[in-house]
Amino acid sequence: MAPDILFPWCPVFISVFFLIGTAHAQGILLHNVTKPVGGLPNLCAPRAGDVDTASCTAFTVAQATSSCGLDVKSHSGQKYYTRYTQIKHVQCNGQTCHVDVATDAESLRAVVDCHQTAGDQASCMCGVYFDF
Repeated sequence: MAPDILFPWCPVFISVFFLIGTAHAQGILLHNVTKPVGGLPNLCAPRAGDVDTASCTAFTVAQATSSCGLDVKSHSGQKYYTRYTQIKHVQCNGQTCHVDVATDAESLRAVVDCHQTAGDQASCMCGVYFDF
């Protein structure tokens, strides 16, 4: 094919690769924020050959809301008001507490990863995904 025939398709190929690159387990990342969250003592802390999972498994919807915020702004500027409704899954991955959170919008979900900083404080990164 001649280069002038391929060139018009370049933006399409670039867009497809961009979407594939930002996908996470069948979803597209809309919003990403890192915030401190309190009330999480000994978060996934090692103890006698095991891990203390109590504060991770006790992660609340209120803590998810604090971490993620209510206003979700996508990379394109689209703004969503999101209400977090239910903790779907919680697990310790090493010393990181991983939390999957449902929202009031069927196509949106949040993923929160927290690690202990000091005392009962944790640094939590929240990603809100649009599932397709």
